[in-house]
Amino acid sequence: MANVFEGGGVRLRPMELADAELFYAIENDSDEWGTSLFFTPRSLHFLHEYVNGASNDLLEDKQLRLIVERATDGVTLGIVDLFDYDIVCARAEVGVFILREFRGNGYATAALRLMIDYAFTYFRLSQVYAFVNETNTDAARLFCRLGFEEMAVLRRWFCFKGAYYDARLFQLLS
Repeated sequence: MANVFEGGGVRLRPMELADAELFYAIENDSDEWGTSLFFTPRSLHFLHEYVNGASNDLLEDKQLRLIVERATDGVTLGIVDLFDYDIVCARAEVGVFILREFRGNGYATAALRLMIDYAFTYFRLSQVYAFVNETNTDAARLFCRLGFEEMAVLRRWFCFKGAYYDARLFQLLS
């Protein structure tokens, strides 16, 4: 029997309280803030509360965050998310973050593929989408590789350290 949460060399699993340390490292790395709309450092206490309070249910939390592990040895590689879930329109934004030392090995592609298949099959989403900072060419290539279409460019969508950047909107229909 195939495991819906394993393939392409990765395994997706629910968050555990110990993962707050991973989120602490990721969310407090100011070098990565320019790729998203979040610029606020988070305390370890806050992240413990977040993990502890999350149901890890897309329908309840309007988001689903899963940990990406290497399937062969369980090494934590990063996170993959569905968020801004809209039950009426059957859509959600999707994102992936792979730790720097593991990038370039196909883990992001495998993790996103699993998450998208899960979203379309089990939640019957009609679409997933992503906003990508114009400077993040690796992410743009990743979404194109997975069949996303670039639908729009949103001018001055991201602001980082006083500079504005365009966002490229990618969309994948089920």
